[in-house]
Amino acid sequence: MAVHRTLVPVMPETLRLTGAGPILLLCDHASNAIPEAHASLGLGPAELDDHIAWDAGAASVTRRLSERLDCPALLTRVSRLLIDCNRAPDDWDSIVELGERTPVPGNIGLTDEQRSERIAAYHRPYHDRIEQVRLALGKQIRAVIAIHSFVPVYLDKKRPWHVGLIHNKDSRIARGLAARLRAEQDLVVGDNEPYAPSDRVYYTLSRHAESQGLPSLMIEIRNDLIQDEAGQESWARRLAPMLIAALEDLSKSNAA
Repeated sequence: MAVHRTLVPVMPETLRLTGAGPILLLCDHASNAIPEAHASLGLGPAELDDHIAWDAGAASVTRRLSERLDCPALLTRVSRLLIDCNRAPDDWDSIVELGERTPVPGNIGLTDEQRSERIAAYHRPYHDRIEQVRLALGKQIRAVIAIHSFVPVYLDKKRPWHVGLIHNKDSRIARGLAARLRAEQDLVVGDNEPYAPSDRVYYTLSRHAESQGLPSLMIEIRNDLIQDEAGQESWARRLAPMLIAALEDLSKSNAA
């Protein structure tokens, strides 16, 4: 059912590129939009609203953090089902044929040319823009933080965490944020849960932060906690001062 048409490149949403904040915020799975050329990939509205298509709530948390911290932010504008911008483009599951247990008809049987067209239209514009913004802002950016969400149950396995902190080579921001989150006592905080970098989920941050010597962190919030505006605002309000405090810890350790 693969559809072959010339694809129009889609640039990411950008916020506060002149903001003074020290963090570059990213949201790799911000949207569940599917351009008309793909005929909804053969999926219905309920399937496109499911977690297989996007990280529900993550975009709103990212926008609210950007506003609170006066930080630049970049967010994808198309569904991860077209191509996952947090995977290497040649990764076997950058374009999935099965999302959890849901077949994705429009992704089955793609040719190499069709895959290349999706990379050019949806994957490359996002990453090129991140690099442009990072270079333009230079030393203002002291860390790169990616906001994601996850489902409470996946493949029948319950996930007890309210929030997971995914980190790789540099865990200093993760440690500082985890300590502050756990101090609230009512939160279950996962360390490299529900994913770890070995699951190949750290592509964006490896490419745009670690390769540049910048501290980085993925924040995964359980999506039932940010399904409405109240939850999204609550998490943005909680995370904003903690992130700044974790950065201050980093500055002190560098100065010591």
